[in-house]
Formats: sequence, structure tokens, C-alpha cells
Amino acid sequence: IGSATAPTEGAAKSLGVRRMSDGQVMGEGAEAGAARRRQRTRGKKAGASQMRGSHGQAALDFTNNLVWQPPAFFRRRRKGSWSSWNGLEGGVGKGPLERLNQDLQARLVEVAPRDEDIDCIDRCVEELRKMLPRLGGASDWKLSIFGSAANGFSVRDSDVDVTCISAAKLLRHHRFASDMSELLDKEKEKEKAKEKEKEEREEKKEEKKAEKDEENSEETEETKHEEDNETRVEEKAEKEKAEEKAEKEEKDEKDEKEEKEADEKKDNSNCEKADSVGEKKEEDSAGDDEQQLAEEPQAVLRGRWQPMLEEHLQFKVVEEIFFAKVPILKVQFDGRLEVDLSCQNTRAVQNTKLLRAYANMDPRVRELVIAVKLWAKAAHVCGAAKHHLSSYSFTLLTIYFLQVSVDVQLPCLPVAAFEPDGAGEDDKQVKAATAGWVLRLSTAELLINFFLFYNFCFAWGREVVSTRLGTRHIIEEQPFEALQGRWSARMHIEDPYIVHRNLHCVLGCEEELQLRTAFAEAMHGLSFGLLPP
Repeated sequence: IGSATAPTEGAAKSLGVRRMSDGQVMGEGAEAGAARRRQRTRGKKAGASQMRGSHGQAALDFTNNLVWQPPAFFRRRRKGSWSSWNGLEGGVGKGPLERLNQDLQARLVEVAPRDEDIDCIDRCVEELRKMLPRLGGASDWKLSIFGSAANGFSVRDSDVDVTCISAAKLLRHHRFASDMSELLDKEKEKEKAKEKEKEEREEKKEEKKAEKDEENSEETEETKHEEDNETRVEEKAEKEKAEEKAEKEEKDEKDEKEEKEADEKKDNSNCEKADSVGEKKEEDSAGDDEQQLAEEPQAVLRGRWQPMLEEHLQFKVVEEIFFAKVPILKVQFDGRLEVDLSCQNTRAVQNTKLLRAYANMDPRVRELVIAVKLWAKAAHVCGAAKHHLSSYSFTLLTIYFLQVSVDVQLPCLPVAAFEPDGAGEDDKQVKAATAGWVLRLSTAELLINFFLFYNFCFAWGREVVSTRLGTRHIIEEQPFEALQGRWSARMHIEDPYIVHRNLHCVLGCEEELQLRTAFAEAMHGLSFGLLPP
């Protein structure tokens, strides 16, 4: 082998090499390396970086058009042609997208609430409603379910959120608002009447001045012909001027006096009306501040609900959270169902109605939200108590993606329709927004597009997740002037009802990096046809 000449054919076979057609000799290992290099060269010329999974199937290529398109192309082995995700020669149903969709549906079936879970929730709510008459007070109480158990995005063994609302308190609030609006209307009418009176006074003054000017002009003409009466005319003019000045001063004093009296009357009337409105409010609320304090959420939960629940055999008080922004009493029903009981939590009820309307638009909307929430919990990036985004925030992230996606264009529902006085899903604007909308993508395609959007399209630190507007905006724009923390380069999520509330307030800096890493890992798994954990 040390000679410069090539070995003979027999020597080449004994050394594990073979003679090439061009006279060169190459080892088997070297040939395999050259083949791999040629393959990489072809991939670079084609403009795509090829990845291969452990199962031997080619991974997706992400170098082409990431905006709004799922990774819908495969690079076939040994061929430079491209085929769609489902467009294998066997037809739809044999591609990895269909298998991914089947796996996703199987997972959703596994976590779907069972009949016994729904029955347990119904029995729990029924027992709680039986306790409402025992709450006492001058108010008529009603019980409302909110959260995932009521908005359509619930899973098996999920918690139940319940709140008790004082109907009388809401009525007093509406009556007080209507009384104040009536008072404001009456005050506006009185101000208009005063302005009219002032205008009439000014017109009368101008008429008197015009008459005096005419008299003076006539007198001056006479004085031209009567030179003897000049002194008398001058004296008369001076006298009239003095009278006019005195009359003017007297009128000014009179006007000032009338204005002062009117202001005093206005202040007295406002005080009397405020007192009367306050008296009406006190009469409606059983007449004193102690009753209002007794209906505060903390007082109701601690003084009324807790003793009743401790006496009940099916309920067990697990934790008391009375000093939070929304006081909560955590209880357990029948040894299995976790219940979060709150009081006067009307905003949560409105959010539930809005989210339920979105869930009812198409079953795939509900399935996508559940899939995202399952991924967030499995990836340990969900939970406000651990400085992560809440489950409610991930629901808003999903709905916002569906609204701004050009392949979906989920209609944006008016939040005002789901206020306490709104018609909800029967509202004309809601029906007009949802009329004619059709969703053509499968749940698996929606899930892939969701992770593509937040990995490659979403402007982290500038774009605002706003389901209230349903369109893409940056934080510097006018609709978000009141949004808290708007100048920090963080993920911004607007509450659809409390527009100044930024839901990133619970998200820590390290937790946000963890969230972005989880998004990237989920997209990497989907590129190999694997569901996120």
C-alpha cells in the first residue's frame, strides 16, 4: 500500500476497498461519507434545511413562508419534489396531519367531563342554592356559575367557580344611576332657562339704549337751531349720563345679587337632592351603613357562608382567602369536587357569558382552547400563583389568534352585549357578526397555526392581545392609553371588560422566558408530527 501505484484488484478486495470506474480507489466508509455530503449539497441548493425524526420520516421545512401557513410541505427522501402534509399519493387520511388530528381527538375524549362529573356539579349547585334563603339580610340572593364549568371549556375533574350576587344591590345601583341621570337632566334644563333670561335682559338693554340714542339725536338737531339753549342741553346730557351710570351700576349690583342667590339656591337644591337620593338608597338598603357592610363579600363569606358550609355534611371548608382582591372560600363537595365560592363577582359572570358565546360558534373553537390549556398545564407555564399566566389568559390568547388569523377570521363579538342589561347571544349585533361565518380548518391545523403564530408572527413586547377589538394593534396606539404597564417590553394581554387591566401583571420575567421556550418546544414537536405534552 505504501507504493505510489494503485493496488491490484485482489489486494483491493482484501483491504476492503473497491476500484472506481475512473481508476480511483475509495473505502466503503469514505464512500458513505461522500454520499452524505452530496445529499447535504443537494439540500442547500434546494434552499431548505432537512431534519429527520427518530422514526425515519422527514421533518417539516420551516424556511418557506411562515406567515399564516401551517408547515404544509414535506421533502421526500431521495427526491427533490415537494408534497403537501396530507397530499401523499394515498390521499387524505393517510398523512401525518390526519394522524395528528386523530391523536388530538383521542386526547380530548379522554379529558372530556363524564356524566358523573356533570351530575356532581348539578348536585353541588342545588345544595348551595338551598342555602341562599338562610343568608338573610334585606337582599334577594342568586347563585351563578362562572369559569370553565360554565363557558364550555371545562375538562374532567376541573374546579367549579360559583358566586352569589345580591339582586337588591344591583337594583339599588341601577335606581341610583337613573336618579342621578334625572337630576343631571333637570339641572341642564335650568341652566338653559337661565341663559335664555340673560339673553332677554341683554336685548331689553339694547332696545333702551337705541331709544335714548334716538332722543339724543333729536335733541342735538334742535340745539343746532337754538344756540341759546346750548347750556341747558349740555346740562341735560350730563345729567342723563349720570343717571345712566347710576342705573347701570344699580343693575350690575342687582344681577350680581341674583346670580349669588341662584348659586345658593342651586347648591341648596343639589344638597337636598343628594340627600333625597341618599335617603332613597338607604331606604332600599334597609336604612343604614351597617347593612351595606354586612353585604360586603368578605363579611358574607365569613359570617354567613362559612358557618353553613361547616355544618353541612357534604361540604368541607378547605381554605379561606378573605383578603384577596376577590375574596374566595375554597370548599370540597362530596369528597371530590373542588369549589371556589365568591360573592358579588359580577365581572366574572360577564366574562363567562362572552366566552360561552365564542365556544358555541363552532366545536373546534372549544377543542382548540381546551388543547391549549392542557398544553399549558403540562408544560408548567400556567398558574397565577406561580407567576405564570392564568388559564383565563390562555383562553384569550387562543381567541385572539382565531380572530386575527386570515385563515379563520373568528368574528369579534361586542362585549357590551354581555353586560347585565345586555341580550347576550340574542343581541342583534352578535347575530349579525356570526352570520355566515364558516370554519374550514381542522383542530390539528388550528393547533399548528396557533404555535406558528406565537413563535414567528406575534410581536412580543409591542403587540396587544385584545379580544375586545379583534384586530392586530401595537401598544403605542390610542385604544391602549389606559393599559397598565404599557411601556414595558412584555407580553400585553388586555382584559375585555376592565380595559386598563393588563393580565401580564402576574407574569414574571423568568416565567415569560419559560413560556417562550415552551412555545418553541411545542412547535418543534409538531414539526415531527408529535402532539405537545
